[in-house]
Amino acid sequence: MVKIILKNRLFIFICLICVIRGNLSAQNRSIDSLKLALKNAKHDTTKVSLYCLLAQRTTDPDSAIKLWKFVNTFVAQKESEHSNNILIFKTLRYYSRISLSNSGNYYKSQGKYLLASECFQKAIDIDEELKNNLDVAADYCNLASVLALHGNTTKALDYYQKSLVLFEKEGNKKELAFALSNIGLLYQELGNINRTLECYESALRILERLDDKEGIAQTLTNFGYTSFKQKDFDKAIEYYEKALKIRLKTGKKKGIYNSLNNLAAVYKEQNEINKALEYNFASLKLKEELGDKRAIAISFNNIASCYSSLGDLEKAMEYHLKS
Repeated sequence: MVKIILKNRLFIFICLICVIRGNLSAQNRSIDSLKLALKNAKHDTTKVSLYCLLAQRTTDPDSAIKLWKFVNTFVAQKESEHSNNILIFKTLRYYSRISLSNSGNYYKSQGKYLLASECFQKAIDIDEELKNNLDVAADYCNLASVLALHGNTTKALDYYQKSLVLFEKEGNKKELAFALSNIGLLYQELGNINRTLECYESALRILERLDDKEGIAQTLTNFGYTSFKQKDFDKAIEYYEKALKIRLKTGKKKGIYNSLNNLAAVYKEQNEINKALEYNFASLKLKEELGDKRAIAISFNNIASCYSSLGDLEKAMEYHLKS
């Protein structure tokens, strides 16, 4: 039986409301102060940095992308004015790179992969011009992720491999491990399971040395997913349970509910529907506590599917309609 227990729920709920209101109030004050600072800003580098901060702190993605586009336009207009001042020119270029990377992430989230690729490629061009290896590597990974989503696995692998060289050169072990994990996932898509496992093992060794708990949990989850796809369900459960154990210790609720979802999927695949339901309901409980509506809808669908497998069509329809 899976149990996620919270005591003094009313007290926690009241505190949570206070925290949310406080965060929203602080966010609004921060945005208002940035707008005021913009009115008083005299230097172009100050203005563009404030516009970037404003975009980063704008919670609505559609509003944020308008600001990122404005940053690009602003920089394009100002670059020629400051072409004789290398420091100012490079600073403007750097902020253009930030806006392009963020624009790329926005377009990726919208499924506009061609636009995302164009933004990331332009960001890479600036990264290489400014000779910032870590930014180059980060945007290689960004572009690789879009290429992978668009089905261009071979080219995605090429960019991830390029990022590995730079992360290794700069000594950024954490990003190196994440790039290895992404390469492992791509090898799995290509059916090369041995290379997949090699990549995960390398990533896990790095993350264990760094004592990165969430990174370790995610890598164990990757191992579990590979085992699941190979129909080795006992092994999948073993890895997923190890990841869950770590996440329960760290208390990251999103990670916990993802681990619970994974275990539910394995048990459903094994036709242990009642056990799958236990994990799905435990996951749903956490999602409701976090107010994650999209994740809640996914849980309702998962639960509906379980009830359908049990032949309880009334319950299945109930949860399907909730989703």
